[in-house]
Amino acid sequence: MRSYVLQARGFAAAKHTAGWTPRYLVIDETVFVLALEKRIPLLGRIWYIPKGPAVAHAAEVAGLLAPLRALAREQQVFLVSIDPQIPVAEEPELRATGLEPRNPVQMTSSTIEVDLSQGFDQVMAQASSKLRHGARKAAKLGVVPGEEPVTETAMRAFYDLLIETAHGAGFPSRPYAYYEAFWYSYAKAGEGHLFFSRHEGEVVTGAYVILLGDTAYYKDGASRRKRSAYGTSDALQLHILEWLTSEHPEITRYDMMGCPPASELHNTEHPLYGIGFFKKKVSENVVDYTGAFDLVIRPRRTRLWRRIGWPLAARWAVRVQHQTFY
Repeated sequence: MRSYVLQARGFAAAKHTAGWTPRYLVIDETVFVLALEKRIPLLGRIWYIPKGPAVAHAAEVAGLLAPLRALAREQQVFLVSIDPQIPVAEEPELRATGLEPRNPVQMTSSTIEVDLSQGFDQVMAQASSKLRHGARKAAKLGVVPGEEPVTETAMRAFYDLLIETAHGAGFPSRPYAYYEAFWYSYAKAGEGHLFFSRHEGEVVTGAYVILLGDTAYYKDGASRRKRSAYGTSDALQLHILEWLTSEHPEITRYDMMGCPPASELHNTEHPLYGIGFFKKKVSENVVDYTGAFDLVIRPRRTRLWRRIGWPLAARWAVRVQHQTFY
């Protein structure tokens, strides 16, 4: 089973800046997972396993629940939230184990996946004509896309783009230290790559791509709200696809990390429509996963957390720490 980008050390480094303690667990002597831990006053600890455990099917998750429960009890954990990449068709099997569905933590329960093994020309043949048109138009206007070193100056420039994009779209943002830890950790490991489109020397679009195993992840993307040229995002995405297929033949899959479910991809009222609008230019191959679940270890403490602790913690995170709890 392929590991997921949010199970890597770079994500642990970023979450550490937000008050989470990384724990590296071995479940049933077979499965290794990153669990993020927070201590909740008077109640104990909670664990969040982002996009894990990294197994392929619901039956495998079911087989891990008993040892995971025992390990959590041993560590005084009262609630474990998991987020495995299991096909949505297998969700009834997960519910039958006693796991309780919860609100999504990540926006990647549905994602667009691109098969890169077929080569750049075939990827482009299957992409929307709007992507190719936008890239050509941007080139005529002098837009220059390319990879840039992950330096302090570059990360600051990208963060400014992210904040502008998040505020414009109404999405929550995080402090710079969070993104810096994330981007720098992956870059230092040789896995994270930063790309910009520039117009007349100004950064107008950015993207951060992570390479792990056979998969490239389009982790972060942002653009100026008032663009000085048309098609800057299209030009950058086309450049990334060409870079992946020509310079990284070991990468056979491109995960664009988040979009509406397949049945809602064209629904303009869906809250993730804006995220999917650009990505579906590359491909409309949407893969739907089950989403997140809670493994309740101590029911009474979990009820108190859900009723009182969680609402207070969520408000504190937004108002005082200026970021979401998870």
